[in-house]
Amino acid sequence: MIRRFLLSATALVPLLTVPARAEPVTLLDLLTVDRLANMGGQIVINALRGVAEVTYAHMDIRPLDGRMILTGLEVSPYEEPDCTITLDRAVITTAPLDQIAYGALDIDVLGFELGDGCLSERDRGDLAEIGLTEMVLDRGQIRLEYDYASSGLTLDILADTAGLAELRAHAEFSYFAVNFDREEPVADLAYAEIEVTDQGYWSIISPEIPPMMLLPEVIVPQLVDELLPRYVDPDEAPAPAPIPEAPSDGKGDEESPAPTPQPAPINSPEDEAAFAFIEASAATFARFAANPGTLRLEFAPETPVRLNEDLLDEFGPFVAALSPMLFTDADRPDSRITADEAAEIQTWIDGGDVEFGDADLMRYAHAFLTGIGAPRDPGLAMELLTPLLETGNPDALDMALGTLDALDPAFAYQIARDAAAQGDRLAFAHLDRLEAAMPLLDVLELQDEDGGDLSLSGDETGRELRQMAQAALSGLGAPRRYSDAYFYALLALASGDAGAALIVDELEAMGDRMSDADATQWAETLAAIHDRANTVWFASPASE
Repeated sequence: MIRRFLLSATALVPLLTVPARAEPVTLLDLLTVDRLANMGGQIVINALRGVAEVTYAHMDIRPLDGRMILTGLEVSPYEEPDCTITLDRAVITTAPLDQIAYGALDIDVLGFELGDGCLSERDRGDLAEIGLTEMVLDRGQIRLEYDYASSGLTLDILADTAGLAELRAHAEFSYFAVNFDREEPVADLAYAEIEVTDQGYWSIISPEIPPMMLLPEVIVPQLVDELLPRYVDPDEAPAPAPIPEAPSDGKGDEESPAPTPQPAPINSPEDEAAFAFIEASAATFARFAANPGTLRLEFAPETPVRLNEDLLDEFGPFVAALSPMLFTDADRPDSRITADEAAEIQTWIDGGDVEFGDADLMRYAHAFLTGIGAPRDPGLAMELLTPLLETGNPDALDMALGTLDALDPAFAYQIARDAAAQGDRLAFAHLDRLEAAMPLLDVLELQDEDGGDLSLSGDETGRELRQMAQAALSGLGAPRRYSDAYFYALLALASGDAGAALIVDELEAMGDRMSDADATQWAETLAAIHDRANTVWFASPASE
């Protein structure tokens, strides 16, 4: 048996050593974007090897998909052999190259560690004083999304180290750019939140904090002295000087004394708001210290605030502008939808005898739209918002416009079209983008669902008819309906308004963007509208 096995193995050796048949590869096959990108990545790694020992397990760069993966990275500088930097996995994601509406960058890091040899003894001592003996990041993520049209920017940051803490930050800028003349950012902050969840770090550093420093009655005066040097405690303010009475001549005909003027406010409204924030925050932090969990700082200004040096110089105006609030998990309102509420929502959807107020519909829709308080379900959220959208509720409209990309394109187009018809410029800005995502004939069908009122008094001038055509073509202030626009433009042009020719030409050229079958159907639609325009024109008294 052994000999037979050895003979068989010996016979297989030549077969195992014969190389596999190579498939012919041309130069063009090698010159792909992905292959060239990976070759560029390897060149960068080799350049780094000129100053440090660099190894990695896997690298994959795909520019067309906007994705790069690097695993098992280990770096050790030649000049500092005791310094070792390791990274388990890094994923860098950008917006796909075919996406030109927005830019995105997502850097996701797992298992980053900076060895002790990378820090000086002094640095290690300073870190040890604040409870950090290892420089380890279990998970880190930075995500940026930038909308080119509005210049809006969204920033998300996550840092998590087991046994210490988790940090999460989110910021929304309604406008973000860079002023090259002043070399500084131009940022309008709409909302921001910073959240820290304790995972053991508080138990490490809390023994170093004197218990008295956690008492609000101790910490508040210190913070006020530091942040609000001009603030005056109303209880300690000097009483206003009394107004002396006018001397009497004894005849009793003196005029009644003038009313005592009210003293001027001791502190500015901004400083009063800042003091209230300090006082509330000290009480919140004391609750966190007693029961560590999540501490959250939120900035929710009523309108976006332009961040600049003047705003950051003084604490009072800063608080008044950004409306910060510090709270713990226990302070946050419970926004969860209960089982009973879910049953009522289902009954309402089924047409049952359940009535919801506007506030209830908004709360339920927000929960299903954001996924906070109920499992995320944009379709159900829009169903709850529909009655409010039909009545033109502005809050419901703002909520719907913020999630158009998550909806069915046809439904999203209907929402934006109806809102733009009511004069909402933000909705109007979305119309062309949403139309581009659908076949043009589908767009025309959606426009014709609610019909068009083509009745005319007969007294309209050519200019008035052109304005009606322009309104129907643009969709701002009137429902966008291309058939109506063509009808009014034909009559305006026939009335001698030469400007209407541009509208007629634009609508007739739409067929150039369609397939042959769709273009034929569009031509038939225009022909029917043309016949109707002829009927109206030649039936008018002016044509007799």
